[in-house]
Amino acid sequence: MIDDAAVAAAHPDLPGLALLLDPLRLEKTLHALGEEPHHLDRLRIKPGASVTAVLRPAAGRGPWLLARVLADDPWRTKRHKDLTVAARLGLPGHELPDQRLILTVAAGDRRLSGLARLHPDSGPSQIRWPVRRSAWPPGVDGRGRTVHADVTTLSHNPARRWVGVVDLGTKRRVLRLHHALPAQDLPWQPGRPWAPSDPLPDLLRGQAGDDRAARRRVEPLARVEAAVRGLRMLHEPWGQRAAHVADRIRGPLGAVQRARAHGDLTPDQVVVDGDRVGVLDWDQSGLWPLGWDVATWTAGLIVAGWYPADETLTEPVTPAAGRSVDPAVLAAALILRGPEPFRRRHPQWPEVTERLLAHAEQQLLVGAHR
Repeated sequence: MIDDAAVAAAHPDLPGLALLLDPLRLEKTLHALGEEPHHLDRLRIKPGASVTAVLRPAAGRGPWLLARVLADDPWRTKRHKDLTVAARLGLPGHELPDQRLILTVAAGDRRLSGLARLHPDSGPSQIRWPVRRSAWPPGVDGRGRTVHADVTTLSHNPARRWVGVVDLGTKRRVLRLHHALPAQDLPWQPGRPWAPSDPLPDLLRGQAGDDRAARRRVEPLARVEAAVRGLRMLHEPWGQRAAHVADRIRGPLGAVQRARAHGDLTPDQVVVDGDRVGVLDWDQSGLWPLGWDVATWTAGLIVAGWYPADETLTEPVTPAAGRSVDPAVLAAALILRGPEPFRRRHPQWPEVTERLLAHAEQQLLVGAHR
């Protein structure tokens, strides 16, 4: 049986992983350190090297925490980096040598430039607005450099992306910080909940990414192979099955016609602004195999639990034109999402991962009968 305990046992060189994956042990450890209860929100494992994780406060408000577990060699040389950054920013930090684990306030994430200046989750503060002048909101001072606001974390992908709400009193803004991209400022207007029955073409109509990026030819196979390694890290038989699918689709996937696509279209990329529906994260846009957005959307429905567990995936959600998606494209998108349920701490991550793999294998049969 594959579960969190089995994954931890497979990585004995990362002792703190077992602690992070055990909610009761984690709660006791945080209590002993004088920290409030937190839940593991997401994590990444680099076998034989490190675990990077973020913990969200159980009460809903308060500082998020950044945890890093290191293997023996990196521990001797790199363990002080996070603590040094935290100390320089005036943030607390903890070192657990037995677990080879460093714990700091997530605002000190050194890969997300500008995050500490926002003082997220620390109550009302005076912050620098880290976006272009045209995006400065009402309430900015005469020089347009600072704003009084209450900043709350919505999502934090360690070293990659942070998303939060900037509450300006009468208005709210959604602010996104990326590792390698400029900050994004988005309007916030609560609206009706999005439903999976909303037609896909309507979501894409009127959306556009950067023109130069949209003309970039993207090769999904390298990403699929990275997902295969991620699945192998979780459970060797999963990795073997995923590798078999990747080998079988290599030729057919390369032969599929290319078309402009978002590149990472899933339900969690959709925001509601009043009566309008928008799509975020166009940084992966480019020339993908035809039907890629539909395939990633379908895989996203499975991860979100909106696709019936016992339904045979022979006809995925299709574009308005009614053209079916090539089975190799859908199989690639399904494998790509394979490690995601574990990383994002889906409550039934083993079952969801198994479902993604089974549907990917099913596409080999669909393709063989075409």
